[in-house]
Amino acid sequence: MGYSISWIAFQGKGRDQVLPLLELVDTGEADEANESPVSAAALPTGWYVVFFNDYLFATPERLTKFSAGCVVVACQVEEH
Repeated sequence: MGYSISWIAFQGKGRDQVLPLLELVDTGEADEANESPVSAAALPTGWYVVFFNDYLFATPERLTKFSAGCVVVACQVEEH
């Protein structure tokens, strides 16, 4: 058992800008265990974080595209 995930945090873009950028829609369903392919949350600090059950999602090419007009921090975890 382990993890093969990535996440991207956006500062300067919120839900209404990030979801269309990633071609996602909000289902309104809570995913507290991060079992869905994608889940997201707005943090009290102003960051918007998108979690992917896909290690390869946070590629340099995507981060370049997503970072236009904001700050982006990403992480990949491959742990088994």
